[in-house]
Amino acid sequence: MSGLLWHPTTGGYSGKTVRGTMPTRRDVNGPQPNGEEGEDRRERMEATLDRVVGTLGTLVQVIETQRQGRVNLEKFLKVVGRKEFKGTEESLEAERWSMGIQKEFLALRVEENDKIRFATYLFTGAGDYWWDSIKRVRNVTVWADFETLFFDKYFPETVKAQMRAEFATLTQGDMTISQLDKKFSELECFGDNLVNTPLRRARKLQDALKPAICARGMSFTCTT
Repeated sequence: MSGLLWHPTTGGYSGKTVRGTMPTRRDVNGPQPNGEEGEDRRERMEATLDRVVGTLGTLVQVIETQRQGRVNLEKFLKVVGRKEFKGTEESLEAERWSMGIQKEFLALRVEENDKIRFATYLFTGAGDYWWDSIKRVRNVTVWADFETLFFDKYFPETVKAQMRAEFATLTQGDMTISQLDKKFSELECFGDNLVNTPLRRARKLQDALKPAICARGMSFTCTT
């Protein structure tokens, strides 16, 4: 490159010129590989690209398989039917509804992040109003959190304490043996250590029977 030279003391240009050379692309990019090095680099880049493309292809297949196997709301309702929850005041009924829905979740392999949406779709009446009130103040996205709220509302600890006391003092009274057995089965989950072994369960059931029946020597087999 050539040009006039500026002199700040005189405020003018001199006729002298400055010569230089423009950097070449080779200088900017550094030393260029020879033929063998360039070919080796190209092959490595192609191999890396092939691995990336293969990985992406596998990922797409996995996502597609998961999408096809995922249970949507329509399929869930088709299998489960209309197991509505109306917001009952009967705590055991609420527990039975929850247990039934969770069995369906397990059988159908419902995704964790779909459980709340599927379950609350079955809410009607007071149950629907309750859930709407919850959504206005909280963003519930985890099933375990939903269960806590559900049981706090429909099966609170005060009710569980009452049922533990009822089971501890359960007697046949005016019930038939069949009715007693049904009541026993409903409440035994609140029995804690009263029925935690087959023998204790059998003895608890026998103690609940009328003395006259026990006196006749009836025996009962514990079920696991």
